[in-house]
Amino acid sequence: MARRRMIDPNIWLSEDVSKLSIFERLLFIGMFSHADDEGRGRASPALLRSLIFPYDDIPLNQIEEGLDNIKERINVVFYEIEGSSYYQFTNWNKWQRVDKPQPSLIPSYEEAIERNNSENDSKNHSKNNSENNSENDSENDSENDSRLKEKNIKEDNISKKNKRVDLFSTAASFQESFQESESSDKNSKVIRHKYGEYKNVLLSDEEYEKLKQEFPYDYKERIERLSEYIASKGAKYKNHLATIRSWARKENTNAKRESEKEVERPIKIGTIITYDE
Repeated sequence: MARRRMIDPNIWLSEDVSKLSIFERLLFIGMFSHADDEGRGRASPALLRSLIFPYDDIPLNQIEEGLDNIKERINVVFYEIEGSSYYQFTNWNKWQRVDKPQPSLIPSYEEAIERNNSENDSKNHSKNNSENNSENDSENDSENDSRLKEKNIKEDNISKKNKRVDLFSTAASFQESFQESESSDKNSKVIRHKYGEYKNVLLSDEEYEKLKQEFPYDYKERIERLSEYIASKGAKYKNHLATIRSWARKENTNAKRESEKEVERPIKIGTIITYDE
């Protein structure tokens, strides 16, 4: 069980912390509350939910999304070792003072990097040895065959050489087209930011500017209206800017119809009373 932790008053003035939602701030505080004396802990979303919110029915994807936002804004790193997920606060000693700290049972982030590099080197070394052995066996077989059928081998080598040229040319062409496609996908990826009280209205910078230009006086109110509707109804839309525009057109259409009804409404003429002289 984690020891008692201190919440530094400066945390409430931190600009990085202010960019987190209230739920994410509570999740962040729960993470360092359950961290060991070296600022490390297990990063399984299901485990963190059971430790920090044991009596709340919070969706697991909300925990995962909160961890992603914390990773972007707070000095904490997430890493995996042998299929297990962990986190480590990189400036732990700046925010926490631990008397007689106990050694962590969780490998550090640096140890995880070294272990992964060592495993990769071992795999590459084994692969190189296998390739070298295969090449040596092939060369020996080729020398034995050349003594018996020298003419046939020369012709076969010429044929193989031509096939390799065609193969390398095809592979190079495929690789270039793949890289161009991959580069195009990366460039076309649009980053959208979260707006609204419930952080569920997604707009890119370009879409946000268009919204401000089209609705300069009430664009914030329209964002909040969509945010509240999505949160209460669980609705999903492919493009939130298009949804706001669609709602605006419907409002204009309804207003126009009401105006036409007012014009077409018959005017009641009062009864004229005459008096005989």
